[in-house]
Amino acid sequence: MEGVNTTNAVQCSKCGTNNPRFFINCKKCGKKLDLMDNRVYDAEMEHKTNSTKWTPTTLFIFAVVFGTLFYFGLKFLGVGNHEKSSIVPPGDKPSQEDIAVQKIDSTTYEILVTNHQPAVENFHVLLKTGKHDKVLLQDFVDKFRKEFCNRKCNISIYDDKSIKFLTTKYPLTDKEYLKFADHFVATSTFEMNDVSLYPFQDIKYKELGGKNWKKEPIKSTSLPTTFIFK
Repeated sequence: MEGVNTTNAVQCSKCGTNNPRFFINCKKCGKKLDLMDNRVYDAEMEHKTNSTKWTPTTLFIFAVVFGTLFYFGLKFLGVGNHEKSSIVPPGDKPSQEDIAVQKIDSTTYEILVTNHQPAVENFHVLLKTGKHDKVLLQDFVDKFRKEFCNRKCNISIYDDKSIKFLTTKYPLTDKEYLKFADHFVATSTFEMNDVSLYPFQDIKYKELGGKNWKKEPIKSTSLPTTFIFK
């Protein structure tokens, strides 16, 4: 038969069943097919084989459909979306890291000085709210740290812009020390994120005659009278 594959099947010599060429055993009787079995042409088998072939047009349509479904599937799942999904599964509470950082009102503060080092960032910030409650200060520091700090970070908070030139001056005169201590409201270091209030109001502040003490009284550190220095 010219133009037609005449050996698309193997005829079992035992039962006469036509089997596809790649079959090892007869699909009807199970006899092992070998070279002694006739190679024949089966028109019905040829039709089934051709009907399953993928034409270029079929492949193109399949690729378009599959690509479209794949794209919208990724979009639905949120893959590649830089913004975190706002959908929270029922019963699940978003963690602190999943909650978007709320930016601080820029009218409530001013960055006076930045004194960054290779390993540590230092921010000196004027707080304009006038509220120096420790809870509020901690909230401010936490938000500031998330918004501005890119590595280890120290944050110092002041309530008076006039001490700007003192923030990086060393050493301070006695008068400057007292003024700086009164307006140095709080600090938060990279080692201890909790705020510490009025860090310069210390024993030295007392010795210099500081009168605006805003911390708890300093506990006596005097040694017992029976203590003997050797």
